[in-house]
Amino acid sequence: MDSLAASALPLIADFSPQHLGNTVWAFAKLSVANEPLIPAIAAAASARLSQFGPQEITNTVWACAVLGYVNLPLLDALSSAAIPRIALGEATPLDLGNTAWAVATLV
Repeated sequence: MDSLAASALPLIADFSPQHLGNTVWAFAKLSVANEPLIPAIAAAASARLSQFGPQEITNTVWACAVLGYVNLPLLDALSSAAIPRIALGEATPLDLGNTAWAVATLV
């Protein structure tokens, strides 16, 4: 996983929101908190949260919770990005439940 993370790092700026969410989710699923990769994904996600859909928001916040990665500015930004998605009816009950669980786990 370290090789994969090292290969991904130079490309993070080019990752789509889906790629960012899927990558952090995959590392969390394997319980791998790669130190340079996870903060790089967090920074890239923070910069593009307006482009994130409910699934990307959920994947990112869930991964942070599973990895124990507490980044309060990112959590605040993810929560703020989720609100319009909820208001527009884009988020599913599963998205909402997973996001709420993840935020509650970290704070």
